[in-house]
Amino acid sequence: MSENKSKAGTVAPVDAAAPLKDGAIFEDRSCTDIPCVFFFALFLVGWIVVIAVAFAEGNPEYIVRPTNYRGDICGVNELSNFSNYFVPIPTRYTYGLCVAACPEVLDYVCNNDIEPIIGGSELLMNTYYDHSSQEYVAGVALSVKCQSGTCTSTELNDLERYYGLVAKAKQDKCFPVVYSSGVSLYRCIPFGSDHQNESLVAQFNSTLSELAALGDTSDVSNFFTRGFSECRDSWLVIFICCISCVMFALLWVLLLRWMLAPMVYFCIIAVFGLLIGLGYLAYRMQSDFSDTKLPGDMSSDQQVILWKVLMYSSFALAAIYFVVMLWLLRRIRIAIVIMEEASKTFMSNPGLVIIPPFTAVSMVCVVALFVVVTVYIQTIGSLNVADFESAAVSVFGASAVNMSEALVSLGADYYDALQNQTGNASSSTSGNATHFDVSNGIKGLHAYNFFMMLWATNFLLALGFLIMSLVVCAWYFSATTVELQHYDEGNEVEGHRKNTPVGTLLKAVCVTFRYHLGTLFFGAFLIALIQFVRAVLMYIQKNYLEQYKDNTTFKVVMYCIQCWLACIERIVKIISYNAFIVCAIRKNNGFLSCAAEALELLTTNILRVSMLGFLSTAACFLIKLFICCCNMVLAYFLIQQSALTDGELVESGLFPLAFILVISFVISSLFVNVFEVCVDSIMMCYLIDEASFKATFVPPSLAILIGTFTEIGAAREKYDSMVGDATAEKKATKTEDFTHLQ
Repeated sequence: MSENKSKAGTVAPVDAAAPLKDGAIFEDRSCTDIPCVFFFALFLVGWIVVIAVAFAEGNPEYIVRPTNYRGDICGVNELSNFSNYFVPIPTRYTYGLCVAACPEVLDYVCNNDIEPIIGGSELLMNTYYDHSSQEYVAGVALSVKCQSGTCTSTELNDLERYYGLVAKAKQDKCFPVVYSSGVSLYRCIPFGSDHQNESLVAQFNSTLSELAALGDTSDVSNFFTRGFSECRDSWLVIFICCISCVMFALLWVLLLRWMLAPMVYFCIIAVFGLLIGLGYLAYRMQSDFSDTKLPGDMSSDQQVILWKVLMYSSFALAAIYFVVMLWLLRRIRIAIVIMEEASKTFMSNPGLVIIPPFTAVSMVCVVALFVVVTVYIQTIGSLNVADFESAAVSVFGASAVNMSEALVSLGADYYDALQNQTGNASSSTSGNATHFDVSNGIKGLHAYNFFMMLWATNFLLALGFLIMSLVVCAWYFSATTVELQHYDEGNEVEGHRKNTPVGTLLKAVCVTFRYHLGTLFFGAFLIALIQFVRAVLMYIQKNYLEQYKDNTTFKVVMYCIQCWLACIERIVKIISYNAFIVCAIRKNNGFLSCAAEALELLTTNILRVSMLGFLSTAACFLIKLFICCCNMVLAYFLIQQSALTDGELVESGLFPLAFILVISFVISSLFVNVFEVCVDSIMMCYLIDEASFKATFVPPSLAILIGTFTEIGAAREKYDSMVGDATAEKKATKTEDFTHLQ
């Protein structure tokens, strides 16, 4: 296909008499929007830097594991054997220790400072002086016993440890335990003597036991067990149905060229029938209220009025709908033909169906990277001093501190000593808490990471769309009107048929990566920018304007702004994706010029485009429905065959059928997604062909409908007449020869 650019930048019509060489859509291309490639590369380098900083400075352990009063992560490095977080002084919630296990009441726990041992120079963590309640009582007894000099070396070592505990306790570095606790998520959660708020793990296990008992009582557990067992036995049926769903999808796409018109007209008639049915229902309801009016019932009059309004409205809408559909009948037929041609395109290139799965997998990888980097950025946090003493009571509650056990067990004197030590801890031990840094730098890293995720995912979507559009455009522009012309008088009509040779999909991939990455980056950037602005607005509303959340005016304004931005995003997406199709056709035009041409074509053909969009949406829904229904019917009959279920009888088949339904929906969605791209691409190809090439490449079915190629029809009539005259002359010659022989 030869394209000559005029001074105005439009493409001159192609010589219709010249045959189109297959694959010409991929030739004579040049790179578009090259600066956008370098722009994206620059942003990508910045993203790599952000990722490197996040992985170097972030520590995801902060997300799960607690930190002690010094900011050390429990269970890491020198605290690897001390995984749990325990608060010895309930009124000093932020002063927590890393302990090996949650202590019992009257045990002694010491902080995690590494200091010389009492009476020596060896450096040890103060946890060396931890004592259980029994060890503490034994230490008190040893302090009396060893005064007589009758202690062994082992007892003297234990006594030395006890004296060290006493010394550390006077320094507020060791503390008596005054409440019971259980570990949950590496935290020692307090509970009362009745264990009413025992650890979350214990509560969870108890809840599971109760649910299991309830399930056994109501047969719920057997229901799920039987369901999963049926899935296991029906694995072969599930596998067969996956293959059959692909076959059904291909069959429906193939049959669309014959089934599409009835489907579309069915949808149109169904909407009309729905309006008529709603009006008739309203008529019957108002008649019933009018005929059976009860004495003193004033509300029935109002209901009659409401039903009459609904009746007249429904019938009026039905009449308007009927007139509009008649007026748009020609455009409806054009939309149907375009969708039929899209079906032919799809069947000529069934390999297109592999593009959406690759796009989906790539997007999942990008989103997973974003999530991981977000976690690392969030855990770059610094440890700041803060005081949460005011929140201690609300967190633990008065009932969480069980001092009565100490009073009963050891007497009033020991109880008073515990109270004094707990209440008079020095201020040097309070106030340390772990914070995540919320500085502008950390917020900037989050914002950059989020924007690059949006840009990358939109680029992947645009990449798959442009590849499929290139294949469709190659099919559309693979033949000219020479298909309907004769070359020389007396010769048989010959010409190229619309087709795409083997390797077209691979060519489309290569052309996209070779020439049009800049255009894709440009379009994806615009979409991502609008999505980013919407997200920032929601963040500001949530974090800085929360005090106005109950203000009606504020809520209305924010709703309008979000709605406005959502509409802009939708419009930009429509223009961008149609610009990609124009880029596939025009070969050398950048994104802005393609977007301008796409916008002009869409606005000047708004009725045809809108009608096509409405009908294609309805058709795609019906295609999904038919594919899923056909596959589910097949699955129902297959699952009854014991030879396909490992010889087991499947009673209900609910679980395997539900699993097959999900798979069928996913597979049908993949095929329908490709079909939608084909429809959009064929429509834009037709609009450009009509505007720039005088409908040179319009398929014959559409050409007949829109009334083009009258000269081709005349040429065909001339050729048919010439063939008829030649045949008649030949017959006359044969008759004359036969007469002469006689």
